[in-house]
Amino acid sequence: MQSLTPELPVSARTKLQYLADDVQAAWDALQACQRRLSTLQNAEKELDHDAPEQQRAALKADIERLASSRERLAQDHRARADVVAALNDFLHRLSPGTTFKCATKIRIVIREPLNEALGRVRDEVRKLKSELTALERAQPDVETMKRLASEYIAELAARRKPKIRCDFRKFEADFAAEHYAFNSSAVAAMMAWLDGAALEKRLHEAIDDMQRHGLAVSPVERDERMAVLREEILGLERNEEAIIECALDDGFMVARRADANPLAILGLVKVDTKRKVAA
Repeated sequence: MQSLTPELPVSARTKLQYLADDVQAAWDALQACQRRLSTLQNAEKELDHDAPEQQRAALKADIERLASSRERLAQDHRARADVVAALNDFLHRLSPGTTFKCATKIRIVIREPLNEALGRVRDEVRKLKSELTALERAQPDVETMKRLASEYIAELAARRKPKIRCDFRKFEADFAAEHYAFNSSAVAAMMAWLDGAALEKRLHEAIDDMQRHGLAVSPVERDERMAVLREEILGLERNEEAIIECALDDGFMVARRADANPLAILGLVKVDTKRKVAA
């Protein structure tokens, strides 16, 4: 397929092609159902007015059954197509030179019904993704906000530093800057240059008085926890894919999630080429 990169392992290529073929099969099934439904709907329109009521009722029941099947098949096709579209989008967005290797195959022992095992894993994924979203939307803690405020004041003061010109007759301090219009930021910059410590103190007090809502964390804590969560989610999604494969092997049709990590679905691990070259 055109979306595949040369570095993609054969097993991943094969699986992606299988998934694409599965989408086509779902589409064919949907179209076949639609054709049968259209035939019955036309037959219903052409029924004689004096046709037996039993025949009319049987035809109507078949139409309703096929209409329900068409909706189910349409949903199945959309779900499968969304998964393949997400995988192709992932591959298209790869940076040039990205390479992969096959992930270690997971061998799981399932001691509960497959649907329960799958539901449990997906619940855990949702829980961790919810925590990840909360961290992504978190605000900096007070210490971080004060540090950034201090850096901001120092930057403002440096930007508004005057150009001094002086000869034996006259002294001039030019506070104008071509890139700096006279606005609220210019006023703040002038205040920072005149008395940065006072401005810093007032801003820190304003930070202390702020009303805070939601999670507040330090950048280090946030980044470390997000990295751990992403690894845990990927591990769970690899288990999820292993359960789906077991279900398919047993003849059960299970829909994959379009928002599942493509690395989990395709059984891939990114190769750190920089570390490899350095080694």
